[in-house]
Amino acid sequence: MKLWMQDEGDVAVVGLDASADLMADGVAAFRAAFESLVTERLRVVLDLSRVDGIDSSGLGTLVNLSRWVAARGGELRLAAVSRPVEMVFEITRLYRLFEIYGGVPEAVASFEARA
Repeated sequence: MKLWMQDEGDVAVVGLDASADLMADGVAAFRAAFESLVTERLRVVLDLSRVDGIDSSGLGTLVNLSRWVAARGGELRLAAVSRPVEMVFEITRLYRLFEIYGGVPEAVASFEARA
């Protein structure tokens, strides 16, 4: 699984190169790629616009990545979540653990709003 990273000031925006699912068979590669991209970054927005589906392994990986970023003194925000993925967050009530924004610009701006 290939990820990209783009700097928006001091915010790292990370996303997937192609449409994919965050399912059990691909989350280890996703996590490794994410961690290698943002090792030094404390403000991170994860663009989920290309994620078509997610299972419990994917949810667990997002929770663990959020904790990993937080343990280093940073924050992870989610952006552009597709409706199917949003429904999974609603059903599991995991939307309570994340700050989720409709788009990347809103998520990036949210860091400045609290600066």
